Amino acid sequence: MHILHLAGAYGGSEVYKSLYSAIDRLGIRQTVFVPLNAANHHHIGNNPVDFKTQGSKIIYSTILSQHHRALYGLKIKKILSEVKKCVNLDEIDLIHCANLCADGGVAYEIKKQFNIPYISAVRNTDLFAYYKYFFWRRKYFNRVLDNASRCIFLSPKHREFMHTRYHKQDSENSIVIPNGIDNYYFENSPATQKSLTDKIRLIFAASYSKGKSLREIIEAIAIVRERTKLDLVLDAVGDGLPFRKTSPKYAKEIYELGKKYNWLTLSKYIPKIELAERYRNSDIFIMPSKPETFGLVYVEALTQGLPIIYGKGQGFDGYFDEGVVGYHAEAFDISDIANAIESVIANYTKLTHNISQLNLQASFNWDKIASEYLNIYNDTIRNKQSNENITKTHL
Repeated sequence: MHILHLAGAYGGSEVYKSLYSAIDRLGIRQTVFVPLNAANHHHIGNNPVDFKTQGSKIIYSTILSQHHRALYGLKIKKILSEVKKCVNLDEIDLIHCANLCADGGVAYEIKKQFNIPYISAVRNTDLFAYYKYFFWRRKYFNRVLDNASRCIFLSPKHREFMHTRYHKQDSENSIVIPNGIDNYYFENSPATQKSLTDKIRLIFAASYSKGKSLREIIEAIAIVRERTKLDLVLDAVGDGLPFRKTSPKYAKEIYELGKKYNWLTLSKYIPKIELAERYRNSDIFIMPSKPETFGLVYVEALTQGLPIIYGKGQGFDGYFDEGVVGYHAEAFDISDIANAIESVIANYTKLTHNISQLNLQASFNWDKIASEYLNIYNDTIRNKQSNENITKTHL
């Protein structure tokens, strides 16, 4: 089996490396084709996969120019031409796309020419960029979705959003598979259930960017401190997170708030071992972000026993019923975030008990997730072969 990954965003997140590494451990040959946007050439060589399966490789392409961001059709044709030059498509059994509209669009055109089946993830970029702003292309995007053997949503809420807003008929080929997290978090989960003390320690872990609602989180905590007279403190970790878009102006605003509130600690990006320790020394994880495709940090925090506050209608919302492991809040809504904080505090014992009973590794382990993808690969390839045999019989 030889899988072609189309992944224009590869190098900007460790998610792709983690998934491709787990698939590699199953002995699957993979070619990862990375058509980088003009602004992402610095991603080359970032998060490399140490493939063990013979013939697996990563191919970077820098053919895209700045104007391709706006000229969608030209972008798809350009990438398609480059794939045909760089990859022997006769060797490919299936294409796995990192997103639907860009990577999936290329795979759709390849399928029409070479009859190679494809599956595709659906991400924030699809729902809140391509479908939103390229509205005249929505019929084409829906054809890409309909012709995929499987469309994988990383969130139940995003699947619901797609099929209520843009693709009215809930496709039989759409399923939900989460991302996984590093095994280190499973291997170093605390054995005891957490409980609150006089000082309630909240932690935020993400880049200092507007979409993560950090400014609103800080102001919400200030309100809760004033309203309840409780001693809440916040450790905001993640400034300078590699390969994330940040606004110097926004970061400056956050550091101004750091001068205003002595209960606020602002920390640079730290590696996972230190971050896991910070989680264990905290009581509540908070990041009601928007948009959010999934949010690995929510699962990481849960493995360390922390109740979580997550974005309403965003990536992690829907994996657990409201009030089981935490509460959702509207991103950027200070009042709603403050109410969510108070709800977590009021129900802390119930939440931490629920979390202590979870088997998170059963759902969010990369090796298990890779096995799910392998089953999809096998089913898709088998169905294609079966259809070819039927066609031959009819002839």
